[in-house]
Amino acid sequence: MSIAEADQFLARGEYVAARDRLNILLAHEPENSDALMRAIDVHIAMGESTEALQRARQLLSVAPANLDAQFYLAKAEYTVGHFLQAAALIEQLMATPANDSSALHVLRGNILLSQYTFAQAAVACEQASTLDAACATASAGLEIAHRR
Repeated sequence: MSIAEADQFLARGEYVAARDRLNILLAHEPENSDALMRAIDVHIAMGESTEALQRARQLLSVAPANLDAQFYLAKAEYTVGHFLQAAALIEQLMATPANDSSALHVLRGNILLSQYTFAQAAVACEQASTLDAACATASAGLEIAHRR
């Protein structure tokens, strides 16, 4: 079992098969950071937020200094509705030198939107730049939510 096999299932939208392959791989290699990140994404895509959070915590225990692991934990916290925890993690990541990715700004914008902090969410989405399609979606959601 390899990540490449799981990626093939992901490319076809076969999330259950990808999840099953990743679970097999992680049973043999529980410290495989790449497999853990893919598994988190699969769980989130399938709406399995509790499982995503468990895998994110596992990833962070495997690679505590890894910025990606911290980002995945924030993402998982957000999906289970732990907005304050997710926001705190994102703020810590954004304070890290040279760690100013559009993905961070998009997640931060979504967290702020979920807390109805429209002005700050608009700034976060603007910082993510128009190059990111997810940010355009977040900005559209901001406009709709702000009008309500």
